[in-house]
Amino acid sequence: MLLRPLRLIPVLALPALAACEGAVTIDISATPPEDVESAILRIQTLRLSREDGTTQDIDLGDDFEVDTLDLSQGRTRALISNEELSTGNYTGATLLLEAESDTLDSRLILDDNSEVSLVLRSGSSLTAQSNFSVNEDDDTNVTLHVDLRSSLLVDANSAGDRIIAPRMRMIENSAAGSIAGNVDDQVLTDGGCDSDNQPDLGRVMYVFSGANISPEEIDGSVPDPITTALINRDAVNADYVAAFLPAGDYTLALTCSADLDDPLRFDGILFVTTRNASVSAGQTTTVNFSLTE
Repeated sequence: MLLRPLRLIPVLALPALAACEGAVTIDISATPPEDVESAILRIQTLRLSREDGTTQDIDLGDDFEVDTLDLSQGRTRALISNEELSTGNYTGATLLLEAESDTLDSRLILDDNSEVSLVLRSGSSLTAQSNFSVNEDDDTNVTLHVDLRSSLLVDANSAGDRIIAPRMRMIENSAAGSIAGNVDDQVLTDGGCDSDNQPDLGRVMYVFSGANISPEEIDGSVPDPITTALINRDAVNADYVAAFLPAGDYTLALTCSADLDDPLRFDGILFVTTRNASVSAGQTTTVNFSLTE
C-alpha cells in the first residue's frame, strides 16, 4: 500500500479581539469647609468598581491635589479626561487619599496660615455607590461630589488632626440638575446668623431628598441631607448653588449653626426656614429665600 505523506495545513494565528472601550471623563466637585484659606485633598488613585465585582485603579500621578475651595458652587476639576475604559456597567468609585496623621498631605490651611492634617476616620473610605455605563464609541461624563464640609468632625483628635467621616456621591452628568438662588440678608439676620460670636460661620443650605421633609442635622440617621451648599455672603448679596443633583423633588433647609453639626453625633442645630424644589436633568431650578416668599 502506498503511503501518502500528510499535508500540513498552516494554522494562522487569529489576532486577539480588542476589548471594546469608551471614553470616560470623571470630574470632582466639592462643598468645602468654612473659615479656612484652603482645604486640600491629595488623591493617589481613582478606583472604579464594575458590576462583575472587579475594580480598575487609575493612578492620578504624584502629588495630585485639589483645593476644595476651588470646587464649590458647581465648579469642577477633571480627575480623568477622555480615558479609554472597558465597556460595561460600573457601580461605584473610591478616591484613595494620602491622609495620614501629622503629615500635612491632605490638609487644612487656616486663616492664620497654620496647617492641620486631615485624616480619614478609622475603617472608612471616600467611596460613592452609583451606576453608570460605558459604551463603545460613546463619551461618558461623571462627577464625584465631596461634601467635605459635612465630613469633618467638629473636634480634632489628640494629635491635632481633623478627622474625615467621608460623604461623597456620584452622578452621571446627563442625569444631573442644580438648585440655585439668592438669600435676602434679612432672612439671615432674623434667623440668628449675625447674633453669635462667629457670624461668618454656619450659614449653610441643607438639601434633603423628597418634598416637605422635616429637616434634621447630619447624624447618620434618616433623614440625612443628600448634600449641603455654602451660602456665600458679601456686603450686598447672599447666594447658594447646590449642583449635580439627580432629577426629583427636594427640601431645602437653611441653618445658621451648621458649624456645630458633627456628622457622628446629635448636636441639636436649628433650621431657619425651608423651601421645596423640583430638579430636572440639565436644568437649574431657582429657589430664592426672602421674607415675602
